[in-house]
Amino acid sequence: MNYISKNAKTSTVPRHSITEKYGAGVASFSDTAESFSKMTINTEEDIFIVGKELLKKGFGLASIEFNIPMKPEMIFRLASMTKQFTAVSILMLEEKGKLSVKDDIRKYLPDYPTHGEIITIENLLTHTSGIPSFTSFENINEIERKIRALVAKPGLDGHDRGAKVVARAMRDAGMEVIYTGLHQTPEMIVNAAVQEDVDVVAMSILSGAHMTMFPRVLELMKDAGLTDVIVTGGGIIPQEDMDELVAMGVDRLFGPGSDTREIAKYIEEAVSAKRG
Repeated sequence: MNYISKNAKTSTVPRHSITEKYGAGVASFSDTAESFSKMTINTEEDIFIVGKELLKKGFGLASIEFNIPMKPEMIFRLASMTKQFTAVSILMLEEKGKLSVKDDIRKYLPDYPTHGEIITIENLLTHTSGIPSFTSFENINEIERKIRALVAKPGLDGHDRGAKVVARAMRDAGMEVIYTGLHQTPEMIVNAAVQEDVDVVAMSILSGAHMTMFPRVLELMKDAGLTDVIVTGGGIIPQEDMDELVAMGVDRLFGPGSDTREIAKYIEEAVSAKRG
């Protein structure tokens, strides 16, 4: 019987060790199933054969404090693993010249209280300096992340000047704006919203397809779990259609000639209300 490790090197595993580790029931398969002679065991202690999971088992305790046994269906936040990904991302940014690990963190968080000390990104990565929990600050709402907005042009409409004007106004208001470009399908728009982790999806429709595009985007966003993302937009949309779309779940719609400052202010207020 073969044990295939994560580095793809194959080695022989005695049958008795399989019995001890996974139980006699699993080991018995090796006696009766020729195809089981090549079995993959990964680091989560799962056993697979030809893509089918045969055993999934938790080992040890999920909580030492409360003596809760580990179960395979339990889900945990990745904690230290997340820190490793963060470290790699920072080093990649340094390679591209976007930042330096020698930078004072106040370069990116100017209001962060370091009490007169210089704390660099390197200090945080190497655990040679610590900082309090950022999210526990009383003024966290004042320094929270910027609003991320996706501006999209769905359908066959080829005129995007208005969408670009609105996108620029949103950017000038301090938002991070992602513009998808022309001829986007609802699926493309929702996929971009998921990938970009946006707070707002704003669609510009001049082609008359608003009663098709908005409901479809709402449906796909619900399926994707984006129930907390604001959907807004504008274009040549009759008032009665606007009312119907708002009843379906679209937030607010804007017609031709709307003040871009009003649009930006509305989005800021709507996102703030969503975030609580």
